[in-house]
Amino acid sequence: MRSEHPSPLDDDGARRADLPLSSAETAESDLTTPHDTPDIVEPRTPSATGERDADPTGTNPTETNPAGTDTAVTRPRRQRLRRALRSVPGLIGIVGGLVGIVAGIAALMPKEQPPDPFRHALFTEPFTSTVSDPDEVLARYALWVDTEDGDDDVWRSEIDTVQGLFRLSNRTDASRVRYIWINATNAGDRVPVEMTDRPVSVDVRIADRALSTSAAGLMYRWSGQPKRYYAFLLSGDGTYSFVARSDTLGFSYRLTERSEKITAEGWNSLAIVGKDDQLDLYINGTKVKTVDAVDFPDGTAGVIATSRGAFEFDNFRIYE
Repeated sequence: MRSEHPSPLDDDGARRADLPLSSAETAESDLTTPHDTPDIVEPRTPSATGERDADPTGTNPTETNPAGTDTAVTRPRRQRLRRALRSVPGLIGIVGGLVGIVAGIAALMPKEQPPDPFRHALFTEPFTSTVSDPDEVLARYALWVDTEDGDDDVWRSEIDTVQGLFRLSNRTDASRVRYIWINATNAGDRVPVEMTDRPVSVDVRIADRALSTSAAGLMYRWSGQPKRYYAFLLSGDGTYSFVARSDTLGFSYRLTERSEKITAEGWNSLAIVGKDDQLDLYINGTKVKTVDAVDFPDGTAGVIATSRGAFEFDNFRIYE
């Protein structure tokens, strides 16, 4: 089936409609001499000249408890002070231990986890229909597969129900783009599902990358009137790109980056989560980029391939 919305920029589109949807001993302040402790009388200390200090009273040649001596009054106070000072490191250790225990308990407590945008799938297409008759397979996947492919059409489409794959290939025209957009409906009431900002994902493999522009992935916020969309593309050289396409923008690459999350020459899962004027891009379950998406506010989603090569898709999903 040929695109229902021919592109002036040579990109072809196909539509799939009506898809059913199946976490501190302080020192005591005792300044009196105990009653059972006798006063201690010590000789005066000679001065540096050998003379004795004058007796303030004129009668007593000695003093009781001269200043600066270690008496029964001052000795207990000093002892208590030394004990208190010796206990400080231990107290610090105890406090540090308590802090560590509290931190450990806090780390073990369950934390509220952010919502998983990929928890519940509204629709999944694994391309594994049990239909065996070729005509029935074409009928089952008529809106994925272009049943009117001709010799003059550069794109070929195929459903492999044995391996569970959808294939697109282009062997001739490097300037061509092929996309298929999804218009899902609820199985019960057949009311179209609002697709704006719904998470979507797909598994992609570049079976044959003929050119640097050969890529495949997800299309997002597609609209046909006028025709415009975003594309999250994976190339076979370990890079990914984000593209905006419209009649005014053309096919405009907003970024192209390399990511270690990409599995070279193998299957990779791509996903998009819309958040108003931003889109989160995921590769193999890891968010790799948040991009601005202010040009196109709404629209549906699908799959897309660009330029020459062979491209395979599996497990296209739309989430709640």
